[in-house]
Amino acid sequence: MAVAMSNCVRGVALRVWLASVLMLAVASSASAQMGDVRVAFMQALMRAAFPALTQHTGTAVVTMSTGVDHRWDMPLQIDLDIYPAASARQDAPPRRSPYLHATFDFDGDVFRSASLFGDAVSQSKSEQLSKLADAGALATESQVAEALARLGATFGPDKKAEFRARLNLSRFAEVIGGIRQADIAFTSPAHRVPPSYSGPPRWRVAITTSRRSPPECVVLLFEPFEGQLVGALRGDLACR
Repeated sequence: MAVAMSNCVRGVALRVWLASVLMLAVASSASAQMGDVRVAFMQALMRAAFPALTQHTGTAVVTMSTGVDHRWDMPLQIDLDIYPAASARQDAPPRRSPYLHATFDFDGDVFRSASLFGDAVSQSKSEQLSKLADAGALATESQVAEALARLGATFGPDKKAEFRARLNLSRFAEVIGGIRQADIAFTSPAHRVPPSYSGPPRWRVAITTSRRSPPECVVLLFEPFEGQLVGALRGDLACR
């Protein structure tokens, strides 16, 4: 494994670059426990959401960000970029756009939120939906249906059974702490779940965990094109 590290201070932020050429294969749980708990959580969530990653060789670039006045070994944000094997380099992070980008926010060792972007999650189509939502062009159910059909979405609001089958929610159970209850709903500016929602069309899965005391709420968001994970949020406010 080749590791390239460089540190630079920009304003009040310290960014530590760790570029590692990884074999994205299933590792033992013992190996995961030896690493940083935050990175281990990231790896577990990404493998649950994207099982195909365990079947390919590629490059994973992990970027840790924190303030210079915080503990440098407790980064507040960790970014992950995954590149196809063809772009793998042994000495430095690839310069091309990643196939999949994820940003994870933590409070100490506690995961708070994640956002995912890139070709793996139909980002270009999602950006078109976001522009329509910002322009007020997704205010009615018919507008949402027309936009999704035009962009080739597989899982529109009338495809809940199909999305549920695609979801296979049990794959996330070990990562988030068990599943006591899960509420699945399509949300958009015309299908507001919760009422404050104003983003682009998404499938929203609100989960109450079963192996934590007290139980926690975790919300997972999925894009409607291929049904891939694009966001995660932990905390009581997430389920309101």
